[in-house]
Amino acid sequence: MKKLVAVILSLILCLSCATTAFAQDDPVIVHAALLCNEVTSDLIVILTYNAAFLHRGKLPQVTLQTPGAADTVLPAENVIWEIYFYGYNCYPQLFIRLPEQDERIYENTVLSVEAGVFKDIDGGLTPAVTQAFDSLQYAKWNIMGHSNFAIPDERLKAQPKNTVLAGKPVTTNTDEIYGIDNEMWKGAGTFTVGEERIGAQFVPQAPGEYTVTFRLNAFIWDAYTFTALDEAHAHRQGMRSSFVSLLKLPRLLADSIVAILLPSGIGLIVFWSSLLTVPLEAFLSLFRTPYQSVSFD
Repeated sequence: MKKLVAVILSLILCLSCATTAFAQDDPVIVHAALLCNEVTSDLIVILTYNAAFLHRGKLPQVTLQTPGAADTVLPAENVIWEIYFYGYNCYPQLFIRLPEQDERIYENTVLSVEAGVFKDIDGGLTPAVTQAFDSLQYAKWNIMGHSNFAIPDERLKAQPKNTVLAGKPVTTNTDEIYGIDNEMWKGAGTFTVGEERIGAQFVPQAPGEYTVTFRLNAFIWDAYTFTALDEAHAHRQGMRSSFVSLLKLPRLLADSIVAILLPSGIGLIVFWSSLLTVPLEAFLSLFRTPYQSVSFD
């Protein structure tokens, strides 16, 4: 019996040592990515630390080291940190905004982050880390609006606008958001119109211009703008757009004739489709608004 107890105690001791060894071998940085804010063109490096470091330590000094050039110490306003929780997981993340917007500048650059950014439950601090830019993965934060009551906005010269019918929902699509955990990021982001917090589906109650913003933090966010029209203005715009399309029909038919000469036969389909549908849509727009299901950014 004593031998059996001794064997069991030995196994427990071995397993404990093994667990400790594996914990020590876990990488400090578990994911490193580069994201371009498509609104500002800023390049953001995102370092995700090991989940064991679930408390903030101190905001670190970050240095860019490039062969043949002097080291660049980034100002404190270029560095922010966040700790996100999703499900049973913890995501300590450091966000570093780079001084230049062209990522080719950083091809041979190494990012150096000082120790102590986060700390574990026992007060242990993260060690200093370096990260080569050529090892970064790509992350993205891009949103799009979608409406089943979008109004055509064809124009001869000016750029068209995103226009929808007031009182009908506009839904934000977040499919083009990805990092270490897509769902965690989406859950951490906040939707706003101006100062108002909203959900992924927003109903513009009154005519006017609206900007929907989906923000993770001060560095990572995206937005789109649309205009809501009442039914009377929507009908007039839809009718105008249909007749502008009719004015553009000769050019479209000319392009289709050229395409007919191609072996695919697509030009012939476009020619007859345009010849039949464009005038019909112009006529029908006198009596109804030609709403469309459209995505826009």
